[in-house]
Amino acid sequence: MKFEGVGGHLFAIAIKLSNAMGFSGYVFFDAKNMKLVDHYAKSFGARRVMARVHVYRMDIDEINAQKLLENYTLEGDLNVR
Repeated sequence: MKFEGVGGHLFAIAIKLSNAMGFSGYVFFDAKNMKLVDHYAKSFGARRVMARVHVYRMDIDEINAQKLLENYTLEGDLNVR
């Protein structure tokens, strides 16, 4: 598949930005559906967070964020202000 692995790289970029901003890699996001909730949990160690804001709200904690960064190589450096 042409775009296989793109999601993991996008999460790695978000985690790198989280680190740069002092949040230790912690990120949260909204999955589109239950199929993706299961995929993100299995692939990235994401957890579903019960929230009124969005039924499929998830997070990736600092430990799983570090594991994800070890699996995805980011070329170049992100300019964070």
